[in-house]
Parts: sequence; structure tokens; C-alpha cells
Amino acid sequence: MQDRPAGPDPPAYPPRYSHRQVVAWIISGLTDKPPLPELGPVPFDMRMRRLVDREIPDREHREQLKAWCRAQMDDGAFRETCRLRGWNRTTAQRHVDLALAHLFLVMIYQDLNERVGNP
Repeated sequence: MQDRPAGPDPPAYPPRYSHRQVVAWIISGLTDKPPLPELGPVPFDMRMRRLVDREIPDREHREQLKAWCRAQMDDGAFRETCRLRGWNRTTAQRHVDLALAHLFLVMIYQDLNERVGNP
């Protein structure tokens, strides 16, 4: 049996949070819409806006993410927002997907550090 190197335990799979939960929390944090109760407690409260501002440095990508979050309450609104802002919808959606994936990984990493006691 091979010994594992010293250090914190690797993250458990599957992650503690689902992608659906994180997306709901991000939408809630950026739109003030309460997340669905069945998704569990929101781990970052209203710190979500600061997290987005810190972790998504490109202003246009942040605006696209926020527009997408607002549009989740109204079908077709993101397409219309893209048209009005002059964004290519496919590119804007890719930016949103990348931002959501990045935020998901940041949230898992922060949670892992809190559980193992690293600042």
C-alpha cells in the first residue's frame, strides 16, 4: 500500500456543491432573488457581488453574467439584452459559462480551505 503525501486531504468527489446550487446562489446574489429553499443554505450570503467583482476581472464579462442572471427570470431576455448591447449572443453565453465555471471552482476551493483550516 502506497502512503499518501503529507498535506490537506484532496477534495472529495463529487463536490459538496452542485453546479445547479452554485448557479442559483450566483443568480440570487446578483439579482436579490431568493434561491430555491431545496438548494440548501447560501454559503456566501451577500458576499457574492464582491466575489464576482474580484474573480471576474473583465467588466464586459461581469455585465454579461449579470444580464444572464437577470434574464433567468424572463425567457428570451438574454437574447434581447445581447442585441441591445451589441454583444454576440454565442460569445456572451460562452463568457457566462466560463464565469460560472470559474466561480464554481473558487467556491469549492474556498470551502475546502475553510474545512482544512487554511486562510
